[in-house]
Amino acid sequence: MKRVLHSLFTLVLAVGFAATASAQLPDGSTAPDFTATDINGTEWNLQSLLDDGWTVILDISATWCGPCWSYHNSGILEEIYAEHGPDGDGTIMVFMIEGDETTTLEDIQGTGSDTQGDWTAGTPYPIIDDAGIADDYAITYFPTIYTICPDGILTETGQASLEEHFFAAFIGCELASDANDPMLYGYTGDAASCGEANISVEMYNFGTETLTSATIEASVGGVVMASTDWTGSVATYESTIVEVGTISTSGVTNVEISITTANDNTGNDMVEATIYEAASATTEIHVDIATDCWGDELSWELVNSSGTVVASGSGYASETSYNEVHWVATDCYTFNAYDAYGDGLNGTSWPNSCSVDGSIHVWSANDDGSNSGDIFDYDGSYWYSAVFAAADVNTVVGVEEVAAAGSFSIYPNPVNDVATVNFNVANATDVTVDVINMVGQKVISSDFGTVVAGEHVETIDFSNLDAGIYMVNMTANGEVTTVKVTVTK
Repeated sequence: MKRVLHSLFTLVLAVGFAATASAQLPDGSTAPDFTATDINGTEWNLQSLLDDGWTVILDISATWCGPCWSYHNSGILEEIYAEHGPDGDGTIMVFMIEGDETTTLEDIQGTGSDTQGDWTAGTPYPIIDDAGIADDYAITYFPTIYTICPDGILTETGQASLEEHFFAAFIGCELASDANDPMLYGYTGDAASCGEANISVEMYNFGTETLTSATIEASVGGVVMASTDWTGSVATYESTIVEVGTISTSGVTNVEISITTANDNTGNDMVEATIYEAASATTEIHVDIATDCWGDELSWELVNSSGTVVASGSGYASETSYNEVHWVATDCYTFNAYDAYGDGLNGTSWPNSCSVDGSIHVWSANDDGSNSGDIFDYDGSYWYSAVFAAADVNTVVGVEEVAAAGSFSIYPNPVNDVATVNFNVANATDVTVDVINMVGQKVISSDFGTVVAGEHVETIDFSNLDAGIYMVNMTANGEVTTVKVTVTK
């Protein structure tokens, strides 16, 4: 079992936890009521707050928990409390619940032996030391962060951004009050650019009347670069994606997207986006991975400008290194890495469970195999659920490969059953793919027939092959392209 409650638990206790780990309260549950006294002596009752119309955020943490400390110091909950708490607009109440029964007040104050620091420093909202609340809320890991609407229904919002907490509290709890209130919630356009970026944004109707029109502009350095007059029909609490336009970019470009038409609440009319310049790269892409103690949580994909996944990886073993090579066509690509748990490859943030961090290094090679430049370099020192990088593949290496096909890749690689073959041909041609073992025997032969020019996706079943290294030869236009594939069992 992974990262949960801090202790030097015996095996019996660890097994007991594993049996109850699925007990986390599901979204849509009714929040258990509690009455508790904070460390300053003030008594609080959850139901009374809800009856008064408050939305309540519970940050259930432990003083020894590194990820809890990192999120605590992000300032997000402090900002929410300042803007929407008792000294703000009076809509959102925030509590920190110290949920480990073994910790002490001294740990909360940073003077104990089991703490990351002083949790009271700069914390304006109440701190309650009560492991019973953690038990009532079925906590199986720290931090667990719930948002509770005035009707008592909760959602696990987790280590959300300021905007995500705002969404959960106002949209999720349906607190609309103004008639005409369009709200820009999040940027949905290109996060990286090879010279031009498509700008789009998600717009919610936070008003009580149907939203039918809005003018939205995208500006860089105060200069309007794109604009659109949107029309449509969006009901209260519903949303739509608005395409604002295409802008030219250079280097790191900071874009401000805003609603310019009059409405009843201009405080939520603007979002900002940072668009990064893609790294220059060659057609030979290397993906070097070292996993932490939970390798199966990692997955990644390489996506071209048309949205096609040309390479990907998943199902990795723990504490294992991988070195993969993929040949692609010249294009603008996005490399996306995902972690199913949300802690990236930062294994050492769970010192009771893991002693290693992982890493991801994506780079492209010159003809001589040397590094032509990094695309993505992650050292495992921070958490992520999803991260990205971009590559402007503009230099061809391995001329014989490009002559045969604009691109040829196989994923996942390593593979243990069915793999996807992605290739691009410049002209209509017959395409065959042969799999050769290390003694030169042809063990698989696939004839894809005559294909038209463009991108194609096929599959090959490796499940009947023994574990080992194989050469996959694609023949197109009378020329052969080879990719090395590792089969695992």
